[in-house]
Amino acid sequence: MKSLSHSHRDLCIQVARYLLAQQANKLVFWELRVGRSVFDVIALNPKTKRFVVCEVKRTRADLLADLRAGKMLKYAAKASHCYLALTPEALGKDSLEDLKTKGLPTSWGVLLVRPGGIESLRGARALNPVDARTIAALVYKIAVSYCWRTLDGRLEAVTNNDDQTLG
Repeated sequence: MKSLSHSHRDLCIQVARYLLAQQANKLVFWELRVGRSVFDVIALNPKTKRFVVCEVKRTRADLLADLRAGKMLKYAAKASHCYLALTPEALGKDSLEDLKTKGLPTSWGVLLVRPGGIESLRGARALNPVDARTIAALVYKIAVSYCWRTLDGRLEAVTNNDDQTLG
């Protein structure tokens, strides 16, 4: 199967754009370090206390290693909704049922990332209520990271059609 030529970061930005276009998400950020974790993409809505985590997988080897290690489970304990975004290369010939037997919780949404766009294979189910303090801490962390990335010249502002900003 042909590999996408995009980097992991490019895929994260593509997924961030997709999540921001969803009405339920108001703030989106990618590659955000929080404690020992680095979230590939997160989306927040402080008003509804929505905290979405999206793990992005470019290669099959990376996907299988993370499923075996149970990496997905630690995100599910923190977020209100979780997604796995993967390329056709990472998905391979697996079905959603195959991903379940390999360790992906059925509550996770699955997004297929292709060069022409993103297809939702399964929506995410609500997992945990997230308190306002957690949301506020994440918004603060995003603001600090955004400032540092901007000052270091590592960030270009990206907006969707509604002038909402990605970071």
